[in-house]
Amino acid sequence: MRRKENGPTVSGEAASLDVSAGVQSANGSQRTGDPSAENVSDPFAAPYEPDPDPFNASPPDDEDDDPGDLFEKAARNADPERRWEILEDWADNPVALAAARAEYEAYGAASMTEERLQAIVGVLVPAVEWTTLPADHPYNECRDELERRRLQAQAERDEAAAKAKAEREKAERKARNAKATAPVSGDLTADEEAAFWSSSPVLERIRQFAWARRTASWAVLGAVLCEVVARVPPHVVLPPITGGNASLNLFVALVGTSGDGKGAATAAARDLTRHLQPVPRAAVGSGEGITKTFGERGKKPMDPTVMLTDRVVASVAEIDTLTALGKRQASTLLPQLRKVWVGEDLSYGYADRTKAPVVPDHSYRMALTVGVQPLKADGLLEDADGGTPQRFVWLHTLDRSMPARRPDEPEPLALGHIERRWPMDPFVLSAVAGTSGSADEDEAGEQATTDGRRILKSPTTFEVLKVAPEVWEAVDANRVAKHHGAATDTSLDGHAALARLKVAAALSLLLGGQGDVTGELWELSGVVIRKSTATRTAVERALSSAAAKAHEAAAQRNAAAEVRKVEAVEGRKLQQTRRRLHTILGKPENRTGGLPLGKLKVEAGSAYRDNLQEVLDYLLEVGELEEVPGGKAPRYRLAGRSS
Repeated sequence: MRRKENGPTVSGEAASLDVSAGVQSANGSQRTGDPSAENVSDPFAAPYEPDPDPFNASPPDDEDDDPGDLFEKAARNADPERRWEILEDWADNPVALAAARAEYEAYGAASMTEERLQAIVGVLVPAVEWTTLPADHPYNECRDELERRRLQAQAERDEAAAKAKAEREKAERKARNAKATAPVSGDLTADEEAAFWSSSPVLERIRQFAWARRTASWAVLGAVLCEVVARVPPHVVLPPITGGNASLNLFVALVGTSGDGKGAATAAARDLTRHLQPVPRAAVGSGEGITKTFGERGKKPMDPTVMLTDRVVASVAEIDTLTALGKRQASTLLPQLRKVWVGEDLSYGYADRTKAPVVPDHSYRMALTVGVQPLKADGLLEDADGGTPQRFVWLHTLDRSMPARRPDEPEPLALGHIERRWPMDPFVLSAVAGTSGSADEDEAGEQATTDGRRILKSPTTFEVLKVAPEVWEAVDANRVAKHHGAATDTSLDGHAALARLKVAAALSLLLGGQGDVTGELWELSGVVIRKSTATRTAVERALSSAAAKAHEAAAQRNAAAEVRKVEAVEGRKLQQTRRRLHTILGKPENRTGGLPLGKLKVEAGSAYRDNLQEVLDYLLEVGELEEVPGGKAPRYRLAGRSS
C-alpha cells in the first residue's frame, strides 16, 4: 500500500514502510517518511488525517485498508475531540449522544444515568470487535460502568433472594417446631370437652353462664381462674418441687380476632365472681409500672417501701400493645413479667432511692389476662427463648359448642370458702376504695409506718399447698430424666409442669377446695393445659400460614417486577437493534442490493448480534424489510428500495 506523505511520493524501498510505530526498511535500517517525525514512537499521536475518512468512504479497494485498521487508527487518536467525533459519525441518535457526552464531561461515567451510558455504549462499529480501545476511551469507561451496575444489581438480587430464602427456611422451621411441640392427641374432641365440663357442677355453671352471655366457655373459665387466684394472699405458694417455693401468679391469653369477645369474657367472669371481695385492677404499661403498682418509697432516701396493695388483677386489651411496649429500647416489661409469674423480687436499682420501691419475692399476687389476636401474636411468641409465651394459658374466645338457643343465666358462683380461709386484708380493701388503712386495722400485726400504712416486705412464713404424691413423683421423674438426657414428657418440661400445677391449684379453689393439688385435679388441669397447647399451636400455625402467604405474595410481586424490568430492557434492546438495521441498510451502497445475514451481523456489531435474527424476522413480517430476489444466500434491504 502506498501512503501520501507531506513530501514527495515514496516509492521503491520506501514502499515497505509501515504506518505502525517504528518504521523499518527492507534492509533493517530505521527510517521515516518525514524527517520531522524522527524518534516519534506513536505515529497516531499526530493530527488525524481526515482523508481517507474511514466512516464515510466507500469500501476500500485495497485489502490492507479494511475498516478495522482505519477505525483503530482513529479510535486510538489521543485527541479527545476526535474520539467523540468518531462516536458521532457512527451514532444512530446524535442528539442523545450529545446529551450523553455533556453529562459524561460534567459528572463522569459513575454519575451518569443508564440511558445516557447506553447512548454511548450503543454506538458500536464493526471494527470494535477486533480493536482494543484505550482504557480511558469514553466507550470503555461507560461500558465498564454499565457492567459494574449490572453486577451490583445482580448482587442485590442475590442478597434479596438469600434473605427471602432464609426467612422462608425460618418460617418452615417454626412450622416444624410448632408441629413437633403440639400434643400427639391434638385438640380436645367434643366428647372430651363434654366430659370435662360435666365433671363438676361448678364447671357446668361456668359453661352455662358463658353461653347465656354468648361468650366462650374456655375463655370465661380462664378469666374466672384469674379472679380466684387474685383473692389468695401472696404468702400462699406451691411446694419447691424444682428450685424454691412457686408463686400462684397466673397468666391467661384470651385468643381471638377483633370483635371475638375477649373483653366480653373478662366481663362475664367478673359478674360470675361478683360475690368475692373486690381487688385492685391495673393495666400493664411498663416494668417499672408493675413494681410501683405494689409499693412506693417515701420522699427521704431512708424511708421504707410502703404497700399500696399486695394483689392485683391486671389486663392488657391487645397483645400488640404489650409487645410494642416490650420492644421499646431499654424496656424491662417482658423480663419483669417473667419475674412476676414465678414471684421473684421486682425491685430496681435506681441511684435515687426515692424512685426505687423494694418489692421482695412472694410479697405480691398478680393475675394477668391478655387479649391476643392470632396474627398479632408474633411479638409474644418470638420471646419463646425468654420463656414468656410458655408462662401463659392460651384459651380461645370462640366456642364451637355454643348452642343456638340461649340458656337461662345461672346464679353467680358461691366462693365464700376462699375468703373464709384467707380473709381480705383491710389494706387491700382500702386500696380498692382509695383510702389509707390505719395501724389499728393491721390485725396481722405487720409493721406499719407512722401514718398507719404497712411496710412492704417478704413473708416471714409461707403457707405451702399440698401436692399429691403421684403428681409430685410424675413431675420429679420427668425432671430427673431431663438431667440424664433421656426422653421426657414435653407436657411437663420447663414451665409446662408449673403452669399445670398453678391451674390445678386454682381449680381446687374454684371447686370448693383449699388449693391442694389432688390426682383428680391434676387430671383436670391436664385437660386445660392440653386445650391451651392446642390453642397456642393454632396461633403458631396461623402465623406460619400468614407468613408463607405474605412471602409468596412478595415473591410474585418481585417476579412480576423482574419480568417487567426484563421486558423493558429487552424491548429497548430490540428497538436499538431495529434502528441499527435501518441505519445500516439505509446507506446508499446497501439500499438496492442489500446485505446478507453474515455481513449484517458484522456491520451491526456484537452488542446487537444476539437480537438481530429476532428483529430481522419481525421486520420482514411487518414489511419494513424485504428479501432481495436472486442470489444463492438471502440478502435483505429496506422495503420499497428496489430501484
